[in-house]
This record gives sequence, structure tokens and C-alpha cells, in this order.
Amino acid sequence: MGKKVEVVSCVSGTTSLNLPELRLIKVWNNKGAKNLIDREQLAEAFYEPGVEYLFTHGILFIKDAELRQELGLEAAPEENEATANVIVLSDAEIDDYLNKKQ
Repeated sequence: MGKKVEVVSCVSGTTSLNLPELRLIKVWNNKGAKNLIDREQLAEAFYEPGVEYLFTHGILFIKDAELRQELGLEAAPEENEATANVIVLSDAEIDDYLNKKQ
């Protein structure tokens, strides 16, 4: 086993990865739940249908910026300066902005 990376759930429901052929079975029960996954296993899992979808649509998030770049989930900062301007909002802040009357 190699280096482990932290994967965090970004949704309030239960999310799971169940890939027995890769010996990768993980469950995130709520928003903010964290699991450590072997870096090589996660890279292999991206070849399985649906796994990439979980990450590209914001259901799961990989904490390791280098791995996100290797997997094509985001561009390197020098290639795309827009990623440096990302603002992380809490659920309450998102709700306020979406429901703000103009």
C-alpha cells in the first residue's frame, strides 16, 4: 500500500464507493465525513463507471491538490489563475446568497 489521501463528502446524504475488484469499499454517511484511500487505488478507481462523476460533480472531494491535478479534476494554478479565486461558503452562506432578494 502506498500513500493515503483524504476524501471528503460534500453532500448531506450517504455516499459510497463499492469496488470489490479493487478491494475498495468506503462509505461517507454525512457531509464532511472523511475517509483515507490509497492513492493508487483511487487513481485506478477512476477507470470504473461513475467514480469520476462523484468527483467532477462535487459529491466527493480529494484534499490532495497534486492528485486532483493528476486526475484532471483541476488545472495547475499556474495554468489557471481562476482556481486561486475560489471562495468556500458554508451551507448557511450559500442559502443566504441563493435566497437574497435584490
